[in-house]
Amino acid sequence: MPQTMSVDGATVTMRILIPNYRENIEAHYGASAMGAGITCPFEHFGLLVSFDHEVELAAYNADWVLHDTIKDMIARFGVVLFKHTHLSSEERAQGQKNIFPSLAFHYDRPPDSDNVYSFFCRDPFDPIHKAPRTSTTLLCANAVCYAQSLREGTRAHSPTKAHYDLFANEAVEPLIGDIMVEEKWRAPEGCGEICVFDNRTILHASYYRDPLKKGYPIGVRYLL
Repeated sequence: MPQTMSVDGATVTMRILIPNYRENIEAHYGASAMGAGITCPFEHFGLLVSFDHEVELAAYNADWVLHDTIKDMIARFGVVLFKHTHLSSEERAQGQKNIFPSLAFHYDRPPDSDNVYSFFCRDPFDPIHKAPRTSTTLLCANAVCYAQSLREGTRAHSPTKAHYDLFANEAVEPLIGDIMVEEKWRAPEGCGEICVFDNRTILHASYYRDPLKKGYPIGVRYLL
């Protein structure tokens, strides 16, 4: 059930996106796959944090260290999505903008990096970002991509492989909301959106429903 609270004058609603995540993975791939060196650290997966109006989020400090509260959320739920949130004007000028090929699952930073947290954002004040994006971001525990590679016969040497090209012959759509979270980047104009996760446990990919409409590069920072 969603939980609602008041934070600095804003009403905040938090909702788990995929309850019983481990069970879903095992149901999809089978107990034998889960016994092949695959582990998933998340009982439930994905946390959606929605504010009732647009607010500035102090998500990281001047040294690019992610706030401890957000780290705790990520440790428990894998990926955290914020709606109606944006960074300060100074922070919005930082970082870079990226977009990748569709369904190329990867991590941004190797597990032994210092800055293991990926911070994606859609800036509601940016003349391009203020419009909804036509492509989305898919996120899953790295165990999902490893299990899928077993199914497709392209088994990785390790469950922590950096990159997978998957789902060429299988529809990914039915898996969204079951074993994958989708950040759609399609909130109305004027709504800031943020997606944060840990590259040690999560793989992600761009997803083009229409190959001719891959959309704009999204804002990216890599945090400590």
